[in-house]
Amino acid sequence: MDVEMSTLKEKLLRQLEIKKGALERLQGGALERLAFNRKQWEFLNDKRREVMLSGLNQGGKSTALCAEAAFHYTGRYPKEWSGHKFNRPITAAIGGETAQTTRDLLVNRLLGEPGKRGTGYIPEDCIGEIVYARGGLQDQVEYFYVKHFDADGHHDGWSKVYVFSYSKGWERIQGYTLDLISVDEEPPFRVYDEFSARLNQSRGFLRIAMTPLHGMTQLYLLFEESQSPQRGIIHYDIRQATHWSEEHRQELVLKYSDHPYANARLMGLPVASAGIIYGIPDELITVDDFVLPVNRNMKSIIGLDFPHTIGAFAAVRLVHDTSTDVVYLVDSYKAKGMSYVLNGHRVAAMGGRVVPVAWPHDGGRVTGDGSTVAGQYRDLGLNLLPEAASMIDIAGKKTRSVWAIIEDLYERMQDGRFKVFKSQREFFLEKSLYRHEDGKIVKGEDHLIDATHKALMSLRFGSSDIDGHTFDDYNSPTGLGALAGEYNFFGGRTRWPV
Repeated sequence: MDVEMSTLKEKLLRQLEIKKGALERLQGGALERLAFNRKQWEFLNDKRREVMLSGLNQGGKSTALCAEAAFHYTGRYPKEWSGHKFNRPITAAIGGETAQTTRDLLVNRLLGEPGKRGTGYIPEDCIGEIVYARGGLQDQVEYFYVKHFDADGHHDGWSKVYVFSYSKGWERIQGYTLDLISVDEEPPFRVYDEFSARLNQSRGFLRIAMTPLHGMTQLYLLFEESQSPQRGIIHYDIRQATHWSEEHRQELVLKYSDHPYANARLMGLPVASAGIIYGIPDELITVDDFVLPVNRNMKSIIGLDFPHTIGAFAAVRLVHDTSTDVVYLVDSYKAKGMSYVLNGHRVAAMGGRVVPVAWPHDGGRVTGDGSTVAGQYRDLGLNLLPEAASMIDIAGKKTRSVWAIIEDLYERMQDGRFKVFKSQREFFLEKSLYRHEDGKIVKGEDHLIDATHKALMSLRFGSSDIDGHTFDDYNSPTGLGALAGEYNFFGGRTRWPV
């Protein structure tokens, strides 16, 4: 009797499951039952080529990302739609950080769970062939096809959708021209850059839905600070998550009280405890190399960074236009394993025998022969300042605080008072890697950055007079420039100094 009852129970459960699936299909599927809030609609209808939805945790970012994708894959747009419409089948890609999160949060949301395909955002009658990846994660989809319809509702072809995870395997879409790429959570900048390139030929669209847990990264700030009308960011916070009750929202606010990730989890704002420091997009501080005007408003300073046993020696040359308060980084040098004599010759080639040279506080350490590091370079004839670099704080006191100079440089980058010659590729690379965690600088390849800090700290000592001569004298083919090794102060080195 117990066996019969158990069998009957199983049959009834199967029948209920079948009826439930049929009801879902009759009701038009999961997508039609969604009710979007204002911020989700703003994201869905945004016509810009690249859009980042930076929002709170579990606020419906992935829902909006997948819904938009489903509309584009099928060509079936809601009446309230005012965004871009594809009038043909598309080639697209969708993915998240890992294969598992991509499967669970994106693919299954679109197609329905394995065994229940057609119960997701894409109706069953629109799902074509599904190709699964071999090996690895169970039910991992490699790509799938979706039936597309024209504006009159007629089937006009099949959209193809590649599935990827940006932690592994994203490279396989490098060779494709795509119309739409949908990304869940923040990818590394180099991955974003490759995705963006996939859309160049098609003039396609990139959508990123994320909670900025990695801080003010280069990617976040690219969207936040972008001046391009084709790229932008939408901020989405807990106050706009109207699908939650006020009571629920208040519970979450209390839950994340004093939590280090509260800004990101609730407000969709970058975590302040970690991230890239100089996240201003390179394009905003880059200028083409040019010959700067020669006059007494142009005051030059060179900054040095010394190696600690191992590491690199670095030097940068800044020119400060005092009439506009714009600082230009015009030349730089970095080398590992070179003797201080060779490094000194290179600084001399930058004008270091006559241009004031700022140096770090650790230059006062004593070397094996009893001299200081700074003293060795001074003995080579370089015009080192009398003491290590420092800046003057608001109280009128000297300070060597790295965060004080970081703040000064960041403000200059932000308001256009710091520009870097396009040729200074090593500086831009260091800038992209210069990070902090919990208020501490993450040490790495930051030698040119440190040299720049020293020069900026000492900007007040910059000079437009060279040994009592003007810059005209220095740049003269027969003047001081020739004596320094045919090095044009503003035009570049023509040969190594002798």
